[in-house]
Order: sequence, then C-alpha cells, then structure tokens
Amino acid sequence: HLHSKSEFMAELAVMLAGYLTEDMIFHDVTTGASNDLKQATKLAQQMVKTYAMADDLRTFGQKDELVFLGRDLAEEKDYSEKTAEKIDKAITDLLNDSKKAAEKILTDYKDMLEMITDRLLDKETLEKEEFEKLFKDENIKVPKKTKKISKK
Repeated sequence: HLHSKSEFMAELAVMLAGYLTEDMIFHDVTTGASNDLKQATKLAQQMVKTYAMADDLRTFGQKDELVFLGRDLAEEKDYSEKTAEKIDKAITDLLNDSKKAAEKILTDYKDMLEMITDRLLDKETLEKEEFEKLFKDENIKVPKKTKKISKK
C-alpha cells in the first residue's frame, strides 16, 4: 500500500494532538503522550531519510547497521554533518507543520474538545456511538477523509 506525504502529515498531526490537548485543556503535560511523540518523530525521520518527502533532500541510501556488544543497534551515516543539519531541520519542519495543523483543529473545536474532556473525566470511556452522538448533537460533520496539511 502506498502512502502520500499528505497522509503522513495528517498522521503526524493525530499523533501530536494528544500532547497538545493535555497542554491546552490541563495546562500541563504528562508522560501519557510520550509514545505518540516518539512515534511522530520516528515517522518524520522516515519521511525525510527514507521516503525523500522533504524539500531539497534526497534519500540517503541503505544505512549500514552496526551491532556492538552490549549496545543497541547503531547506524552508520552515509552523509555529512552539514546534510545531517539539513535533515534535522527538515524533520523539525515536518513536526512543526503538523503541530500547527493539529493546534488549529483543536482550537477551532475547543468547545467540543472541552465537552469530550468533561465526559471522559466523568465516565473514563466513551463508546463510539456516544462519541459520534456528541458530534451529531452539536451539528458537527465528521469528515471521512482528512484534508491535506501543508505549510501556510
């Protein structure tokens, strides 16, 4: 199955939304979103280094994986420090663009977000039907497919 950059950007926004929601609603963050942040960073790295989904950067060939006794798998870089800086910037840009997109959605629907938060704090779990009913009651149409996320 093929994946587009816009699909990956939407996925990054979803991964970052939990972290952003904690900060927006509770004005604090917990360790709960750490796995999402880790996965978002990993996906952004793959987008840049493996799939060439960054401006002005190419893929970087096959990484030589090195195993050292008593250590995790290490990678041997096949690019310069200057290129490594460009890669880091491209990864950061992808994450920041996705973060901005997630922030906009969460801000646009903050009332709904607060209502869902209140329900979850009260009940801990919302069934799919209950969740969808909240949107229906508020006359909010749930999109079937995500829109493209891009720099703006």
